[in-house]
Order: sequence, then C-alpha cells, then structure tokens
Amino acid sequence: MANSALQGLAYSDIFAALGRFIQDKNLSDVFVMEFEQGIIVTGASLVEGRTNFDHVVETFVLSAEDLRVLVSNKSSKSEKRGLFGR
Repeated sequence: MANSALQGLAYSDIFAALGRFIQDKNLSDVFVMEFEQGIIVTGASLVEGRTNFDHVVETFVLSAEDLRVLVSNKSSKSEKRGLFGR
C-alpha cells in the first residue's frame, strides 16, 4: 500500500468497513477515492421533503484514524454475509 497513513490496514478490511458505512448511510451511486491521508466517499441518498423525496449528494472525508475506528468497530449485530450468511 503506497499510502503510509493507511499502512497496517488491509484493503479487504477497509472495503468491508466502507461497505457497512455506505449501507448505514443508505448511499447509492457511490464513488470511493483514496487520497494521501484517507478515503473520500461520495454518494446519493434519498431525503424526505414536504411533498416528495429528493436525492441529496453527500461527501464524507474519512481520515486514516476514522478508517481504523470503522475497521475495529465491526457491527455489533450478528452480521450475515451473502445469501446464506457465510
């Protein structure tokens, strides 16, 4: 991993944590970009207005420390993976 700030974190762990983060935020049309000090996540979410729903684009800048916390805070629920919970 060329990024020294993310050393010690496996990409598989980072992307698993990002998947949980994206799901928790109910984001769609997601864009993920690594930069020198962390990762940027941009995605659209539906927000209920007075008469309808609107798509709102949200951007999150996650530092290396934020990512470490996300990786270490695995879901407290018994997390099912895939169709059969594997």
